[in-house]
Parts: sequence; structure tokens; C-alpha cells
Amino acid sequence: MLGWLGLAWLTVLFGLVVLARRMARTRFFVERLDFQLRQWLEEVRRDQQRVHRLVEALFWDRLYRDERVPITPFMTLDEVLRVLPAARRVLAARNVQSRPATRGVETLLDVVLAHEWDLSDLMNELLQAAAAPPAGPETTETPVIPVIRPRSS
Repeated sequence: MLGWLGLAWLTVLFGLVVLARRMARTRFFVERLDFQLRQWLEEVRRDQQRVHRLVEALFWDRLYRDERVPITPFMTLDEVLRVLPAARRVLAARNVQSRPATRGVETLLDVVLAHEWDLSDLMNELLQAAAAPPAGPETTETPVIPVIRPRSS
């Protein structure tokens, strides 16, 4: 009888050990899955932001084609500085410089994506800097520059 009782206890203990190991494996699997899901959601969020920036860039490109604005997000930094010399101040204030490795290649959209800025804010700043009167005698009239935003649907 004592032998049977000992065997029953051993079986229960062995079952508990097996159950604990399975729970640990399941917990590890769930934690790994949770980590992977969080990474995936972060990538999706970044991709959504990129798509949003691209849609904004297409909006600005369309305005450029309608000749309402002199620049487009698809222009390189060198082209922007050539068209709008006043843009140098805005870009310098945001610590954007044309690097030798990317000279003639990096576009405004690339800069916006790299720094996660709002494209419309940057474009409006550049346009306002271009429309600002040159430093000199004070003028009494300040030009009104409308802020242009894409329509959200």
C-alpha cells in the first residue's frame, strides 16, 4: 500500500514538473509573440507616416504643377536653394545641411522622412521665408501668406 502511495506521489510530482515546463514554454512563446507584434505595429505606424508624408508631397507637387508654389518636395536641397535662396535660413534653423555624400540626391521629402517632421509645416515655412521682404527699411505692410494644407478625407 505504501508503495502505491509513493508511486502516486511521484506521478503527481512528475505531472507538476511537466506542467510547469509547458507553462514556462508557453509564457516564453507568448512574450516572444508579444514582442514581435509590438515591433510589427511600430513598423506599420512608421509606414503609415511615410504614406501620409508621400500623400502630402503629392499634394505639394500638384500645387507646383499648377504654379501656385515655386518648389516641390521632390526637388533636391540644391534645387530648392537655387529657386528660393531665402530657404537657406529655414533649413539652417532646422539644422538641415546638404552633405557631400547626398548632394544632388537628397530631396525635401527625404529630409522630412528622416527627421519625422510635418511636410506642410516645412513647406509653409519655406514659402513664407521666400515671401518675406528683404532686410532693409521697415515697411508698414506685412504680406499675408495663406497657410496651405492638404484636405483630409
